[in-house]
Amino acid sequence: MRKSRTRQYYESCAAQYAMSTSAIDLSEQLALFGRHLTPRTRVLDLGSGGGRDLRSLSSMGVAVLGMDYSRALCAIASQTSGCPVVCGDMRSLPFRDAVFDGVWCIGALLHLKRADVPAVLLAIHQILVEHGVLACSVKLGQGSATDDKGREFTFFGRQE
Repeated sequence: MRKSRTRQYYESCAAQYAMSTSAIDLSEQLALFGRHLTPRTRVLDLGSGGGRDLRSLSSMGVAVLGMDYSRALCAIASQTSGCPVVCGDMRSLPFRDAVFDGVWCIGALLHLKRADVPAVLLAIHQILVEHGVLACSVKLGQGSATDDKGREFTFFGRQE
């Protein structure tokens, strides 16, 4: 992730952030992702935030593990979802190669410096089994910016 200001925001505002994102409906995206999974497949929710998607993925019958950069969000996500959650930095994934059938990475890559993204995508590829599936999202735009909460974002063009 970027500078510690982004992490500090998620540590200090974890409860508010989890509450503000809990009602976001990603059922369409989850259904598309779920078409590539079977029950008991292993899925990593990378950047699990407050646990909203962990709960949804778990209800699909997959074995899901959450990972987030914020210890406060990890605690909330685990409590909210009932799923295991590890605290870690996606720039240094603590997993063996070919251990996950799917990686759900919604709203997390956008906090990385642009130069870090290729290495993180390669690391995600390495932890996926052959023919594993990745779902990710980024912010559309150019350059980077800091929002009024101090979070830093990198924007991506359509072709990127």
